[in-house]
Amino acid sequence: MLRAPHGEPAIATTASLLAAYVPPIVTRRIVENQAPIRTPRVDVIDGTCLFVDIAGFTPLTEQLSRRGTAGAEEMASLLDHSFGRFIDLAERHGGEIVDFAGDALLAAWWADGRSEREAAIDAVAYASALQNLVEDEPRTSDVHLSVKVTLASGQMQLTFLGGVGGRKHLVLAGEPIARLGHLGDKVAAGEILLDESTAAVLGSTAETTSLGSGAARLESSVSPATRGALDQIVVPERVISAMREFVAAAVPDRLESGLDEWSGGFRRVSSMFINLIGSGLGTSGDVERLNDVTSSVQRIVQRYDGAIHQFIEDDKGTVMLVAFGLPPRAHEDDPARAVLAALEIETAVAERGLRTGIGISTGTAFCGPVGTKTRREFTVLGDAVNLAARLMQAAPDDILVDSATARAFDRIDYDNLEPLSVKGKSGTVPVFR
Repeated sequence: MLRAPHGEPAIATTASLLAAYVPPIVTRRIVENQAPIRTPRVDVIDGTCLFVDIAGFTPLTEQLSRRGTAGAEEMASLLDHSFGRFIDLAERHGGEIVDFAGDALLAAWWADGRSEREAAIDAVAYASALQNLVEDEPRTSDVHLSVKVTLASGQMQLTFLGGVGGRKHLVLAGEPIARLGHLGDKVAAGEILLDESTAAVLGSTAETTSLGSGAARLESSVSPATRGALDQIVVPERVISAMREFVAAAVPDRLESGLDEWSGGFRRVSSMFINLIGSGLGTSGDVERLNDVTSSVQRIVQRYDGAIHQFIEDDKGTVMLVAFGLPPRAHEDDPARAVLAALEIETAVAERGLRTGIGISTGTAFCGPVGTKTRREFTVLGDAVNLAARLMQAAPDDILVDSATARAFDRIDYDNLEPLSVKGKSGTVPVFR
């Protein structure tokens, strides 16, 4: 495989610009095979995964959205600055950003060319360096960031899904990902929690405190085991079409038009979170069934001109984020499209033997690229997006919507439920079934 030494400037091509929006592990698979990735597909790989939950951006979204274009530019600058530092630091520690989840990052240190122990130590070294970076950042009146970091080690599944007339997705699954979910329920701001496997690998390398239930807290900094960043991948132009399959629809047209630097903005978006209950990825049969469900959902979403924006696998199952109103497609009736699509998705998934919990919320979100020249993503970030996720969590076997969505599309019967207390909201939130 073609590689360029890390740190040497590379000539910006359409392929290299596009590659920044694709997980590096996916880019390597495409470049090595010089062919698209067929779905469904599962690759098994050992390593350490790390989740960074960043607090502080969501409250800013509503505040800066009131400032119009100036607010959007400020938001884009703040996101690029913060995500950029986190991404650069991960790359310098030999890690890769696998996924962006709103205001969070999923990174991995693969045991590929190094031992599992070295991969785990490098990941923990990054975690401690990241917390130090955040603590040392000068505080401003607008931005008060804090991070929660969790790590887990072991064998993971690179699961490739979708692509039926739409975007292909990499879903990182396996026991370490499930353990990240459990740790996420325990970690506090400013803490680094490890699973038992990672703590065992560290041994006397660092001080840890056992918290029981398979969790340990890191109490001291750790030095990297293998110094230096991974080599950059040289991406030939002939694999552009294979790369495009993994990129949000808003990105390729802009890049191919020469807009390698473009800023996001605030938009009215209807966000839908779908929990595919009982869809755990454990066998090849699970992957085939999940890909069938994914294809069905993609067809429904495309008919209503929305987009599956993200896949997440954790201890609670598989979660999809579907968005209506993202560029290049936006409509006045996006809330209606979201509700009608949800009704069809609920039925289609049930026909394939799974249950759903669906939450829908409508409101202002920041939509645009964040990151660095080497690793970027088109993100959707805002209070309304978070609310849709909370409604999904409260909606096993239901479709719950917020008041903005219900008001925008009232040609349907809703049950007016008891107001709901949700994380991140003071007071209660009106909810409709």
